[in-house]
Amino acid sequence: MKKIILPLLCCLFATAIKAQTPCVPGTLSKPQSGYILPDSATNFNHACVGLYYEQIIYIKAPKDTTLGPATATVDSFVVNKNVIGLPPGLVVEAVPGFKSPNPPNPNTNFERLIIKGDSLACIRISGTVPVGTTPSVYNLTIEVRAYLKISGILPLDTASNIGYYKIDVKGQPCWPAAVNNLDAYGFELNANAPNPFSGVTLLSFNANQPDQYRLKVVNLLGEEVYQTSVKGLSGMNYIRLDASLWSSGVYMYALSNGRNTLTGKLQVIQ
Repeated sequence: MKKIILPLLCCLFATAIKAQTPCVPGTLSKPQSGYILPDSATNFNHACVGLYYEQIIYIKAPKDTTLGPATATVDSFVVNKNVIGLPPGLVVEAVPGFKSPNPPNPNTNFERLIIKGDSLACIRISGTVPVGTTPSVYNLTIEVRAYLKISGILPLDTASNIGYYKIDVKGQPCWPAAVNNLDAYGFELNANAPNPFSGVTLLSFNANQPDQYRLKVVNLLGEEVYQTSVKGLSGMNYIRLDASLWSSGVYMYALSNGRNTLTGKLQVIQ
């Protein structure tokens, strides 16, 4: 039995890691020389107290820019890892990774993402806002610096802040929004809500086109306790899980469209 259970659990955890791998630069893009996505109009996903949250920022540094009558080439953009105003429980990661502080120069004495001109990067904000956090709108401030050369000779260091992002933290009942894996996997699996739960919970997923899905739930011994096939529609979909006959404990679930599999876990309290 162990020879069967252990590979299955390893497979489930491997797909779980796949769903939460570091962001991939350029997954979301625009046909422009430089961009930051989402923009001020789209803004960030809302967050739910007690549920996993993820938001990815996709960045392309332009090759050059215009400063009045002159053209400035872009050496690099620098983004401060310390995002001011983050809700509790959330952390910041980046691809490429953040550079360690390099004192004593104040322009380098902090963890930072360095994006060369005409190149791609991404930042992931993720985590779980702790239960008990007061629902509120958190206004964020991200410090950025641009290192330019005017006419290819004169160096210029400019500092500014991105201040239009916000995270609206909502109390329960609340369903998390998710868009980050949509292009990469064809669908995005959200955390079930409520969780932990007794009786019934709703698992939601967002799909970019109609497709057939299979859901499988196993306990921590690798024993299958539930499976079903569902027809997913373009947009948000919901699967009702009735666990009233299950034992209390933690379960792993896997949702597959036949090409990609995303997993999560739920907790039953009877």
